[in-house]
Amino acid sequence: MESVSIGSTYSPKADEGDDRSAEYVADLQAEVSGLERASKRRLLAYRTLRFLVLTTSAITPALALLSAPSWITAAVASLAFLSEGTIQLTRMHDRAVLDIRRVSLLGRELRMFRTQVGNYTNTDRRLLLLVQRIEAIREENDRDVLNVLQQSFGAYGQERPSANESGRPEGRPPPVT
Repeated sequence: MESVSIGSTYSPKADEGDDRSAEYVADLQAEVSGLERASKRRLLAYRTLRFLVLTTSAITPALALLSAPSWITAAVASLAFLSEGTIQLTRMHDRAVLDIRRVSLLGRELRMFRTQVGNYTNTDRRLLLLVQRIEAIREENDRDVLNVLQQSFGAYGQERPSANESGRPEGRPPPVT
């Protein structure tokens, strides 16, 4: 996995604004570092489980052919089944890929902000632009994570009924029960 590191220290320049700017950038940097660590853990867990599935799947028929005790064969086969189930249920690989993508996008925006390139050359509105772009990245990533979680629990593609389908007039909240 390619590491996308944006550095671990940050000292705001005088023209970057007040303490809010420095605090926001520091929080953003902490978020990126946390996501980087989480994606590495997820990928390591995924690769470990995937290797376990492959190994136990290959060993199971060999154990059966060698007339190993049935409980050993069953245990190895169960380990393969449980490992694959864990991979599919948690969708850790998909979530790690989403984390890596978010780290890359957030890091890119932060680097552009720090180096004052692109749209960040206007010093008056740099922080506002950074916040807007970062929030857009977070919103898109949150939707993608929600879709992955819905897929893992079998709720993918199930939409909530619209106001007209539920029998409520348009723009009216549901009744409190």
